[in-house]
Amino acid sequence: VKQARLERERERQQREEEMEAMQRAKEAEYYKEWEQQEDNFHLHQAKLRSKIRIQDGRAKPIDLLAKYISAEDDDIAVEMHEPYTFLTGLTITDLEDLVEDIKVYMELEQGKNADFWKDMTVIAEDELSKLKKLQQTQRGESGVDRREGINASVTTDVVSIFHGKTFGQLVALQQQIMKRIKSGDAVDIGYWESLLQQLKAHMARAR
Repeated sequence: VKQARLERERERQQREEEMEAMQRAKEAEYYKEWEQQEDNFHLHQAKLRSKIRIQDGRAKPIDLLAKYISAEDDDIAVEMHEPYTFLTGLTITDLEDLVEDIKVYMELEQGKNADFWKDMTVIAEDELSKLKKLQQTQRGESGVDRREGINASVTTDVVSIFHGKTFGQLVALQQQIMKRIKSGDAVDIGYWESLLQQLKAHMARAR
């Protein structure tokens, strides 16, 4: 009798544990769906705000980039260019805002269009770096730290290295530069790091 009672007690406890596990699973699923709905709502709101700004002629760079990558909202007439051209003429503040806006979109889209947004981040950060260096030069801060890398006078020559190369050749060049940096043989590490940054931006534009 005692054995049977213990067995029933064990079965009851097991059922309770199973019920609790099922309840937790249901709650987790509900929370996941709720979180997904909230993200979708915020993404929809972000796109709606973009649509309004575009229609009103006061589009932000993030609006044009989101429009470029989206197959939706085809009723909005936006002349399409290569996406990186939307960054032309932006100020340091504009670019910093854009990088933050891209982070928001990447979070809301949960991996969708991730490669596109990563490329645009690379390009925006490259443009930001160029503007900051230009600002330093204009302020007369000629003693640029060695890790800043490439002197402005040779930047044009450096960029010309990338032009005319296929994407595969650019990838190979990237691997060579990374190998050189990791090897520790590079005398001027700042130069190679700066070259790598510019190469990544060039590849992002070419992709």
